[in-house]
Amino acid sequence: MDLDLVYIVHMMEDIEHMGHEEFEKVLTVKTEEISFRNLQILCNSPNLTNVTINAKIRGDDNQLVSFEDILALLPNIQRFNLCHCYCTPETPDKLLALKFGKKIQRLRFKYIKSDIDPKKFFLFLVKNLANNAIVAIKFDSMIPYDRRQQLTGILTAIMRGWNAKYPLKIFISFFR
Repeated sequence: MDLDLVYIVHMMEDIEHMGHEEFEKVLTVKTEEISFRNLQILCNSPNLTNVTINAKIRGDDNQLVSFEDILALLPNIQRFNLCHCYCTPETPDKLLALKFGKKIQRLRFKYIKSDIDPKKFFLFLVKNLANNAIVAIKFDSMIPYDRRQQLTGILTAIMRGWNAKYPLKIFISFFR
């Protein structure tokens, strides 16, 4: 790892959930920036199920890494909290191609810097969320007001059509 960067990394094991042994690894990264290569090292555990990243993640080319590439590092994720989300035009299709070992219980994306296709994003959610999942999405203030209204309307309509035993809980907001 780069010695000039300061990482606050917290990994722990919780044992005995619901009366049987189960290992849950938790990773929390809080720093201004982290390289994608270093994040790959930190995420190199098949038992990693609960991840919080509050950092800008940059690739070898110094560009921000899109959040589907980060999610791809976490095949067994159940709770994921990412601050500083970056999307590309390929993000929705790449999200749909991801495979996870278990259904995701909690997703929180904060500071989404660019627009995303809400219909394909919802298909990703339907495919990968547990019935009682909670999703919080917070878009960056750079998204124009009229597009904010459109995104909110589309996601609200999609949520009304959620066909599951439990209601889908999605919280959508925008920074001002």
